[in-house]
Amino acid sequence: QLVISTVLTLIVAFTFQPLRKKLEKATDKIFFKDAYDPQTLLGDLTKIMARTFLLKDLSRELLDKLKEEMKVSRGAFVLLDKGKIFAIESRGFDQLFLKNEKEVFLLQTQNKELILDNLEEGPLKELMRKYNVSLITPLKTGKEEIGLLVLGEKESGEIYSDQDLNVLN
Repeated sequence: QLVISTVLTLIVAFTFQPLRKKLEKATDKIFFKDAYDPQTLLGDLTKIMARTFLLKDLSRELLDKLKEEMKVSRGAFVLLDKGKIFAIESRGFDQLFLKNEKEVFLLQTQNKELILDNLEEGPLKELMRKYNVSLITPLKTGKEEIGLLVLGEKESGEIYSDQDLNVLN
């Protein structure tokens, strides 16, 4: 009986981790089907940036991938050059808002990530509410800010998680 118990203990000890991983994968697909793997998403975004040369195609493909993986209702890239709006790629946002340089530059001068739920009441929060914007992230090349990534609410109704913010940064 001691030998059988020892053998069974060894079998359980060696098969526990692989079995646990398979069980976690199966339950994650059921309970966290909206979750994404940040490393895979970053890899996919990097591949898009490496293979796409035209700015319009690049911004369109990046937006589509972010919307699909992060389950975001709408998004836009607003690119700036020398105090003017240079290019806009939008999925679901009002073009009038994105072309309103005064409002866009008010958001851009903050030079930081703006999350609607974290802002105090004031003109910025009112502006973001007016256009259903939930998150704004500055786009930078080195230290120079070249535009904004503007995102609407998540389709699930959840707030942006730390994982989402880290991926976007």
